Amino acid sequence: MYPGISTGRTEKYRYGTMIPIFDEKGQSSISVEALAVAVVDEIEEEKFNKALFTVAY
Repeated sequence: MYPGISTGRTEKYRYGTMIPIFDEKGQSSISVEALAVAVVDEIEEEKFNKALFTVAY
């Protein structure tokens, strides 16, 4: 999570499970806004009920 990344609310993120998600450059990042959207989406949709998950671009 990088506060310096300001993409706004794009809703373009990927879910993962126990393994972090990396892009083609080997980086794993997400903005605070996108993380908030992913958390709210999980609360509403319950894709990972009582399980750990990761999100990144």
